[in-house]
Amino acid sequence: MITRIASIGVLALVTCLGGYALGHRAALRQTLPMLAADTQFNVAQRIESLAKLRLGDTAGAVADLEAVVDVGVVNTLRWRAWANLEPAVQRSMQLAKAYHSKFPASSNAALEDLLAPVPVIEAQFCSPALRTLLEQPAPVARPAEPR
Repeated sequence: MITRIASIGVLALVTCLGGYALGHRAALRQTLPMLAADTQFNVAQRIESLAKLRLGDTAGAVADLEAVVDVGVVNTLRWRAWANLEPAVQRSMQLAKAYHSKFPASSNAALEDLLAPVPVIEAQFCSPALRTLLEQPAPVARPAEPR
């Protein structure tokens, strides 16, 4: 009797572990191609921005990079509350808010609403380039938009 109960227990355990392994494998099969596609898209966007910089289209490159940042912020904060974000992600959101304090998103009210609960980070905790931008008394003039 005990042997039979132990056999059923082992069978149940093996079944659960097998189901977990198959489910994990199926999730990886779906996730990895999506991550690869996302990476390819991000590289293509960065190459486009670099090309614009090399051609002297600073305004176009800045607009492209700001759009990438804004999409990332919106996608992050739309689905998760500030308190539930990992510390590194919270810091990224604070840096985005600091940047937008000098260069507001001109046509993205949703972005401003999502950044509202994010605490302001002090300039001393930012990168040297961002610190310099934040410590300037007036916003740096934005490059003219391409025509």
